[in-house]
Amino acid sequence: MTSEFKKALFISLITYLVFFYKLLNPNLLVGGNDSESFFYPSRSYLHEALTVDHRFPFWTERIFLGFPIFADPERSFLNPVNILATLVLGPFQSFKFLHLVFYLLGSLGLWGFIKKRGYNLAGYAVANIIYFFSFFHLFHQQHQSLILTTYTIPLSLYLSDSYFNLQNKKYFLILICLLAILVYFGSFQSIVLLLIANLAFVITNCSFNRINLKHIMAGAILLISLTLPLILPAYSLYKQSARINNTEFAQGSYTPLMLINGVYPFYFDSGPNYKGLMISEDFLIHETYFYFGISSIFLAIGGMAIKHKDKIPIYCGVLTVIFLFLGLVAFVPFLNTLNIPVISLFRYWGRSVVLLVLAIALLAGKFISQEKPQLHLSQLKRPVLFTFAYLGILEVANYGNDLTKNIILLTIHKVLPIDFNFLLYVSVFFILAFSLFLYKSDKLSWVGVKKVFLVFLFLDLLFFGKNVLNGYLENKKDIIDRHIERVGVLNQFPNKRVLPLNGSTSGNLGLYSKSWGIFGYSQLVPKNTLHLLEVAGIDNSKAWSSDVIPPNMEALGISYVLDKDTILQQRGRIIDPEVGNLKIAEGSLEATTDYPTATILETRIKADAGWKVYIDNNTAVAERDSYINIPVPAGIHKVTLKYTPTLFYYGLIIGIIGSLLSLRYLLKES
Repeated sequence: MTSEFKKALFISLITYLVFFYKLLNPNLLVGGNDSESFFYPSRSYLHEALTVDHRFPFWTERIFLGFPIFADPERSFLNPVNILATLVLGPFQSFKFLHLVFYLLGSLGLWGFIKKRGYNLAGYAVANIIYFFSFFHLFHQQHQSLILTTYTIPLSLYLSDSYFNLQNKKYFLILICLLAILVYFGSFQSIVLLLIANLAFVITNCSFNRINLKHIMAGAILLISLTLPLILPAYSLYKQSARINNTEFAQGSYTPLMLINGVYPFYFDSGPNYKGLMISEDFLIHETYFYFGISSIFLAIGGMAIKHKDKIPIYCGVLTVIFLFLGLVAFVPFLNTLNIPVISLFRYWGRSVVLLVLAIALLAGKFISQEKPQLHLSQLKRPVLFTFAYLGILEVANYGNDLTKNIILLTIHKVLPIDFNFLLYVSVFFILAFSLFLYKSDKLSWVGVKKVFLVFLFLDLLFFGKNVLNGYLENKKDIIDRHIERVGVLNQFPNKRVLPLNGSTSGNLGLYSKSWGIFGYSQLVPKNTLHLLEVAGIDNSKAWSSDVIPPNMEALGISYVLDKDTILQQRGRIIDPEVGNLKIAEGSLEATTDYPTATILETRIKADAGWKVYIDNNTAVAERDSYINIPVPAGIHKVTLKYTPTLFYYGLIIGIIGSLLSLRYLLKES
């Protein structure tokens, strides 16, 4: 471990602790709506299934009337890193551990990537704080899979760079392993952005030959093989979900005027006063703000205005252009009408701003790494003209658009308040501008300029960033314990389908309970679940918060309807109560039947291809409309239902074979 690496590690850790030191408190967690209602309940359920029930949770009855929870990618149930961390550290502290580890991997990967290009430690400190601690990453803390993925983009660039420019397959194989781990975290859109960042780098900075092409093809097969146990069941779930053919990829993209959020913090206000939703319901605060610091703008412009010996400015320019098209895709004529492969699978492409943040970070770090830079302002002419001309054309092409009009009206009526934030921002702006003026006038040394920019960049992002993090770092008692306490009353009904009227099982909070539930939250909610709920008079798959009992409860197999801790109704059953020797659990059911004539044994186990039905230990055919109904002969028979993740096992077997073959080829190929 070299002295420079130790210093880089120190800078990385200190910067992280300045922003996230509160996470050292075991009672504080990364909060936010998605963390609270999706990730933590899922992690808690995984931990409970593995450590208490001693089973792997392929299937759960606690949400969605039954759901193949392992196939939902963002829950990361098949991720070996996530499983190990959850087993060792528990469902809540494990994410804090992963958060730090993946940050360090990405941060030190950034150092390895830029060190080769002449950046010094000051430049690294600048690039590191801009990329990891600008508003994009701070506001997306609740999206745990996204954060872990985008944190590692710099590491992936380091591995790609090392492979292509050193022609060392070791780095390529490590990159494939990294990608496989990220696939198992399930943020596929973030992986696409990571691949775009790497592709742009390879095209602009690397030499490419036939051997590399062979390696990439074999590497793609290896990656698919390694992730096939997830890809097969996840794709099957996607085909059954309400999301298929129902994704507006232009939803949540930025308007040209919204780019002001990169250079001014909280333009639409914050907290309960946030006004972005007045413009559009898609402009959620965490999808709208991406401020990277006024200091960063000065430094990035400086990075564009100096002479470069490498092609980093070209790479940064390509990243910026990709964002300008992808992040504003709803407003780009013709492009917004195309069904673009891969791109059309996702929404909120404003998230591609992470590519712009990376470009700003690299340019700013490059500038601050110079010994005594000579500014060539003429180099700015073409990129500045292109950017403003492009944005101007988009505004003209979308003249009269409601979103643009709403932003203009909001700006006119808002008038930025002359508060402390505004005065601080303006003060920083003029101090930085004045320091550059003094430098150009030879009245301030370059070392002095660097100190000014380093201090104010850090204070700028820290001051405004703390306001963001204060809303995300929450007490475990508030975001976990209170939910567990609310659903605690349901634990007296294990393996019974229960409907509480107080909304205590909204989202995925039902995963904290031992009872079975009908609600849930997932991007891949099955269409048949929505249909069954609709038939029962329920139009929301996430929650029921009403004193009115929905009709047709029996159709859902709901045994109890509760108001707080009072049983209001006791109606439906999962299976005919006349069966004997009933053993029922999540993912399995056993019963003995004794009918005088052949009978259809009706259940309220939701139909899924993974359910295997046996009569007297012999495979039997079942009717699979909405629920599993089993034709049972007369007489005494043992009926067994067992959930078997067939696609997972197929993926595992095929994946092992494909991995061995592709790995053998890669190791042999020179």
